[in-house]
Amino acid sequence: MADNRDTCPRGGRLPDPGKIARTRAIMPRLHYARGLLGDVHAGLSGELCLLSRRNGLLDAAAGRARRAAPGGPRARAAGRAGSAHGAAGAPLPRDPPPASFRAESMVRLAVLALAEAHLRLGRADRTADAAPAVIPVMRHVGSALHAAFPDHSGRLCEAASVLGGALADLAVVTGAKFDFGRSNAVSSGILAKAKLTAESKLAELYPNMLPARP
Repeated sequence: MADNRDTCPRGGRLPDPGKIARTRAIMPRLHYARGLLGDVHAGLSGELCLLSRRNGLLDAAAGRARRAAPGGPRARAAGRAGSAHGAAGAPLPRDPPPASFRAESMVRLAVLALAEAHLRLGRADRTADAAPAVIPVMRHVGSALHAAFPDHSGRLCEAASVLGGALADLAVVTGAKFDFGRSNAVSSGILAKAKLTAESKLAELYPNMLPARP
């Protein structure tokens, strides 16, 4: 009679086939969500290039107009004004930036935040640990993009939903526990850093249209 003791794990209990199947199904879903995230990041990077090109032209035109205006460098050189701030000593007025600058601010923040999220999900050995912090980032960016870029917003929402479902199954199958308090703090930090970086870059790129950061 054959000895089957070596075919069973210690304790004499066979693995649950259902749990094995669900475990094997989790990682492909995580990779699928990361693929969606990468597609959105690539699409938004293209949108950012277009917006940046357009806004660069607008900023250059605004700079030329300011230099030619009374109180500007050309006017002072011609003796038409005696102060860098005009006759009354007040700064030259700036028109509110057009919608394309607000759009670039939103897209630049999204690109920075999603790049960090994509990087965190790309660490294969830490994907499941990174997902709880990445999901709020994706939902926040997706909500911000909904009006202007509904397709990108929809893909981000889908990716966040897939990640959330995979984490729920992971918790059931393995008993894993996630510190969502810490994850929310991490996601808030990612978004805050992206916002600060985006605002600083915009002020640097468009000094004639946007006020400089203090």
